[in-house]
Amino acid sequence: MRRFYTIIEIVLLLLIAASISADAAQVINDCNKLFNLGRYKEAAECFSRAADAKPNDPALKMIAGVAHANIKNYGAAAKYFGEASKLAPYNPLPYFLLEGVYTAQGRQNEAVQAHAKGEAALRSSAAGNQLNQVWNINASNVQTRSQLLEPVISAAALEKVVEANPDNAIAHNLLGDLYQLEGRFNEASAHYRSAVELAPNWPKPWFNLGMAELGVDPAAAIKSFLRVIQLDPNNTQAYMWLGDAYSAIGDLTNAMKAYNKAASDASIEAQARIRLGNIYQKQDKLEEAEKQFNKASAISPHDPTAAAGLAEVYQRQGMNSKSETEYKRAMKSANSAQQAVIVPRMSQVQIANGDYEKAIAELKNTIAKTPAYMEPIAMLAQAYMHANKLSQGIVEYEAALNRNPRDTVAMRFLLEAYKISGDREKRVSMAKRLVGVMPEQAADWYKEMGLALLELSKKDEALGAWQKGLDLQPGFDPACILKAVRSAGLIGELAAKYEERLQGGSADVYLTLSGIYEFDGDFANAVRVVKKLTEKYPSDQRYWILLGDEMIRAGDIGGAKQAYTKAARLPGSLTLQSLAVQKLKDLH
Repeated sequence: MRRFYTIIEIVLLLLIAASISADAAQVINDCNKLFNLGRYKEAAECFSRAADAKPNDPALKMIAGVAHANIKNYGAAAKYFGEASKLAPYNPLPYFLLEGVYTAQGRQNEAVQAHAKGEAALRSSAAGNQLNQVWNINASNVQTRSQLLEPVISAAALEKVVEANPDNAIAHNLLGDLYQLEGRFNEASAHYRSAVELAPNWPKPWFNLGMAELGVDPAAAIKSFLRVIQLDPNNTQAYMWLGDAYSAIGDLTNAMKAYNKAASDASIEAQARIRLGNIYQKQDKLEEAEKQFNKASAISPHDPTAAAGLAEVYQRQGMNSKSETEYKRAMKSANSAQQAVIVPRMSQVQIANGDYEKAIAELKNTIAKTPAYMEPIAMLAQAYMHANKLSQGIVEYEAALNRNPRDTVAMRFLLEAYKISGDREKRVSMAKRLVGVMPEQAADWYKEMGLALLELSKKDEALGAWQKGLDLQPGFDPACILKAVRSAGLIGELAAKYEERLQGGSADVYLTLSGIYEFDGDFANAVRVVKKLTEKYPSDQRYWILLGDEMIRAGDIGGAKQAYTKAARLPGSLTLQSLAVQKLKDLH
């Protein structure tokens, strides 16, 4: 996530660096009025004049580029984005904007180059986390309550730009994009909503709003994508994501209708058919799924997703030879992250055929190329078990760990192997080592540690391990520790531990405890805890918004209105004020 913070920090420096004169400000205000009235061609020309008058301002270049891209004047858009990239060569945003217009122009090679430059800019500015770019990622695991709880990195500076240009829908949309990059979808939605209020007939912020809502409120996303389609009936991408939104709420009939609409666009037909194939798989209509994946493969023979989908169908049909062939075809065009997903699935087929050595060899090869991914390592332990060689695998990787005490592949293999073999003491010991060597994933190791300790009848120590894991990201549980605690029947006892820590505790304790109650559906206690938090920190807008959210869950609409009103009136973040106002509007 750090790398996305860096996008914001760099863009903010660009945006606030421009000193706009009073005359220039009036020109921009005139441009805003034209744009918001839907006079997009005149607005684009106006923003061009503003950008040309300040040739060293990359922010105005980007705004002008967006205005031209909106009217499909991609040549001018590319010009402005290109100029912005030269003025700010270490800023990734102009490169990604360039990628979009090059793609629209069919300039695929240049689009790839622009994307690579954007990625390079990201890498040069921060090491950050790498997104797991594989297929079928389910956004429903995003936990909305955490989105207000991360620190606001430099956002106040960009808010000053928006505050100086409150009628600039493009600026609001860009700020929404930046928040969405951080995964802070509530704040992103607030700015997209401001953009659609200013420019209600501009499809872009409606589309972006739908994207921000998709993982946290797919029913709302449906409305946003339908609005995009109303404004732009030929927007097949909107149909694609509309299908995803319908699928997320379980409305597979409408999802399929939307995907079939998207399939009418040759440029995204393969993606649409892959999604249709996935739905048919869910419905156990494997012959229909096979047809869709075959069509997708014919359209895009080098798309690993289509080949992998076909392999899954054959696997479910017991056609293991054909399944392995398709997995191997997928491997040829897959990137390393995708291969880390494909190989464990292919190894299941190989294990079913009794080809244990082949599965072990394939998994080891993949792990050597992509050691960061856990799935191949976990499957390797399974392969050793099925081959009746788990003890041999343990000896092999214990020896590797003796040679290199910081060998994280060996540690993770042994953690999984000890779990399978039932060696709880060694499982606890290995989890402790991983906490020290791989602290970025410490929550996962604390979860495993707690489960092993519980199996050793060390309940208090297990609860202590889980608390350490939850304390790493207060109010957020990416490792699903609470799910493990609930399966053990210990949610009440864990909550009691945090209740004991409330007295004199930091805001983090309140946030985690309220999250535990929310997870358990005890909204009354969640409200009680967050109320105490607002009493302790009465000037923090985030906690008042969180209180409003918890009150809605508890059915106290009147109380929620009061909490949001308080947040909207407090001085501080313009984004949080806007978010509180939008939440109030939703209640009317």
